[in-house]
Amino acid sequence: MNKVYSSLQFVTFISIFTFCLISCSKNQQVVVKKPSKPKNVEALISLLQKNELKFDWLSLKANAEAAVDSKKNSFKANIRIKKDSAIWISISPLVGIEIVRLLATKDSVKMLNRLQSNYFIGGYEYLGEKMNADINFYMLQAILVGNSMVEEIEVDEAKVSNKKDHYLLSSLKKGKLKKAIEKHDKIDKTIEKVGNIVSTLWINNTTFKVDRQGIYDLKEDLSLAIDYTKFEVINDINLPQEKQLLPHNLALNFSGRSEGELKISYTKATLNKAKKLSFAIPEKYEQVYY
Repeated sequence: MNKVYSSLQFVTFISIFTFCLISCSKNQQVVVKKPSKPKNVEALISLLQKNELKFDWLSLKANAEAAVDSKKNSFKANIRIKKDSAIWISISPLVGIEIVRLLATKDSVKMLNRLQSNYFIGGYEYLGEKMNADINFYMLQAILVGNSMVEEIEVDEAKVSNKKDHYLLSSLKKGKLKKAIEKHDKIDKTIEKVGNIVSTLWINNTTFKVDRQGIYDLKEDLSLAIDYTKFEVINDINLPQEKQLLPHNLALNFSGRSEGELKISYTKATLNKAKKLSFAIPEKYEQVYY
């Protein structure tokens, strides 16, 4: 793998995978009747999945600030998602024309770099290395739309902790999880019991939306955490009676091989309107490998 990677390319590459929008054009207040307390892990996951975003198409516009290894950049992004099929992203400076276009499918990632007239075609390995997690298409899609990565948790081994307005779902109880992450516990013993990868979900106990989710590699001391705030209502143009909650802001932090933070603010969302996912490689562009 070529280790020479410019700061702009690196921040851009990370940024285009981590934009999560979602806002409606008008702020709407939604009154949610608090469901009964779930009796077990299966019931909690059922409520979580019932309240996740359901869509066929999603078009998003976003502003983002990225700080990676002390390098800072700001971007605008147009994002189009065909559920379980493709993610199309166009990146531009706050003022200017497109500099990066990306198309991610279940098994490949394609990226055009218009600044350097080159393109990349490959898998998710490079992204996973930089973001300190084994990222795949479905995890990326979940991050972008504010859904959970619950499939990363072994349900049979999962633990639930309840405090104030959240449920914490993970393979370790809250106290042991904190100690393990902070290296105050005997890591080798913890890894032997639950494995080196620990996934967590902080679930709001009123809306049953994900407020925070993370992946921790205890052995390699790597972490990826995503926080969601300012949930608002978005309407389905085909089903106006359906009300769904979406996070307006996303903050992603990763540490380990690289240190970084992304703060995302979303400005517009359109639900279930089909869009083009055009991606053509200009003839003179050179292929690069990372």
